[in-house]
Amino acid sequence: AVLGVLFLGSTVMLALVLTGVVTLAAPPGGTRPVPGASPGPVLDAGSATSAAMPVPPSTKEIVTSNKGAIFLLGAELLGRSEGFCTGFALTARILATNAHCVIEMRKIWDALGNGQGVYAYQNENPGVKFRILFALMDPAYKEDGSDTIYRDIGLAVVEGRTPRQVRLASKARAADLHMGDHVYLLGFPGALNSAESPVATLTSGIIERLTDLGQRMAPPEGSVLIQHSAYTTKGTSGSPLFDEQGEVIGINTGYYRGESEQKRLDPVTGLVRGEMVTQDLQTYAIGMRVDLVHDLLRLLYERIPGTREEDSSAPPP
Repeated sequence: AVLGVLFLGSTVMLALVLTGVVTLAAPPGGTRPVPGASPGPVLDAGSATSAAMPVPPSTKEIVTSNKGAIFLLGAELLGRSEGFCTGFALTARILATNAHCVIEMRKIWDALGNGQGVYAYQNENPGVKFRILFALMDPAYKEDGSDTIYRDIGLAVVEGRTPRQVRLASKARAADLHMGDHVYLLGFPGALNSAESPVATLTSGIIERLTDLGQRMAPPEGSVLIQHSAYTTKGTSGSPLFDEQGEVIGINTGYYRGESEQKRLDPVTGLVRGEMVTQDLQTYAIGMRVDLVHDLLRLLYERIPGTREEDSSAPPP
């Protein structure tokens, strides 16, 4: 199986930009109770230690709480605005995305000049955009054309302050993920995104498999590669993956491609030829677990003074 990296863009865009994005994480947040929700089922009702299970938010509430923290990442070139990836706000100034999206940003900056032309367009808020000043990707990420899966995480620092942020799951919560857990993806599929009127798309699925980046069985602390069934296509690179509590447990990265050999008859020679055909497997998608976002965020704070919220009085270079 070949990893299909997600990209979107016009011919002009692809000539200038072709890569990916990485993402960082924010401090974990606690689970918020749902106002007016009915109490959960009582355990051992006859016992003095009876307790109610917490009621998770509905899917609609997850979307409502986070839609303002989702951004279409795009560029303004030759008088046109084109989206190529998705990002989401970890803090008021830091967005998470994929490393391969960060590479695309750098190609645009090489063409236009550092800090020029790359923007984050806020979901469901036409006309609101934040200029991306610089970006950092995980040092372990490589773009070598191989089938190897690297730590595809990137972070972008914006000019100004975003109004809403997601809640990142803790590393302890991430280590407790299991096959069959529900996941929700909120992002911008390539064929549907619009920088002029960005409206994110919600897809959902389950966790299908948890492995290390080499797709091998690993203990919980090392199972950082999430295979999931939420429909994935170009443009949803960098989309957050929410759990049923509305916390981000991972970042969408790409999908697998299947290969098969087909026999075709050459009408001229009459010979039968074998031909390799690839097929995108959008419901066999992969994501990076939130642990890797936490790691990159810590690295950003160490390398770039002024990016931590409490240090916001010192502007980034």
